[in-house]
Formats: sequence, C-alpha cells, structure tokens
Amino acid sequence: MRQPPKGCSITGCGRPALAKSWCKTHYYRARDHNGDPLADKPIAIPSYSEPPAAPIPCKIDDCERAARTRGWCNKHYGRFLEYGDAEEPLRRARDGKGYRGLNNNGYIVLKYGPITILEHRQVMEAELGRKLYPFENVHHKNGIKTDNAPENLEVWVKVQPSGQRLEDLIAFMTTNYPTETLAALANT
Repeated sequence: MRQPPKGCSITGCGRPALAKSWCKTHYYRARDHNGDPLADKPIAIPSYSEPPAAPIPCKIDDCERAARTRGWCNKHYGRFLEYGDAEEPLRRARDGKGYRGLNNNGYIVLKYGPITILEHRQVMEAELGRKLYPFENVHHKNGIKTDNAPENLEVWVKVQPSGQRLEDLIAFMTTNYPTETLAALANT
C-alpha cells in the first residue's frame, strides 16, 4: 500500500517533501544558498480567493488560443519548430476545407478530410474536364515539381523517365534566362 507523501520539515510550510525532507522551494533554496533552506524571502503562499489572471492571447492575428511559448499558442509554436515559420505558408487552409503542403517527393499535396490528391493532377483534371485514368501521369515540362500552371503540365500515358525532354528544357531556359542563354551561346 502506498503511503501519503510526508510534509516539508520546515515548521509551518505544509508542502509535500521532495528531497532531504524539504519541499521543492526549501530544497532549492538550500542548494543555492550554501545549505540554508530558510535563506532569501519568506515563501509566498498563493491566495486561491483571487481569480486567476486572464490568459495572454497568441501573437498570431486572429488566433484566440492562449500563448504558451515565445508568445505563440501550442499550434503555432509547433509550426515554428517544424517549418521555421509560425504561420507556415505551405499548409495554410484552402477555402476553409483542407490543407496544402509538400510531400516527401517535393510535389504539392492537397488534403480534404480523408481525401488526398496531388495538386498537379487536380489542375490537369480541371483542364481536361474529366478525372485522370490511373495509367495517366502528369509531367512538369520545366522540371519544377511545384510549378502547377496548366501550360507547364502535360499528360503522359506511361511512366515518365527522369529528367526533361531537351526541347522543353531549352524552351524554359530561353524564356526565363535569355541573358544567360545568349552568354552561354556566345562562349561556344
């Protein structure tokens, strides 16, 4: 049978003993003040008749949760730890129905409750006006997995090889890097 905790050995304290028969406060005082558990100021016993102070709100706009760490609520602090940004732009709510993020392969994923879809497939289905067949793949012409503009996507009916077609790469480079392309051609 488990015995109730013994009280602090300091007269009039009444708190449960932690170590060396002292409560937590007296134990730490003794540790920090050359062995004297009564050093420093008297222990203030909290008054439970006063109402608790109002919680400080999270410093993110429109968040009504109470701040816990660094002025953020637990949710925003967790986002800060995982992504380095408490507001984390890649997982922002989309139309209030779902979330948007990156998968392990670098593609943008949309999550709507239990349904998960790759954004480039959703964009292509909207362009075609129908669902894609399971054997159809969506290829990014410029090779950038997060560029889901309709003009950058095309449907393939077999597994894509890694890399890009030469003509797609040349078109991308000359459109987006004309100065660098001309300089490279001048050096050949």
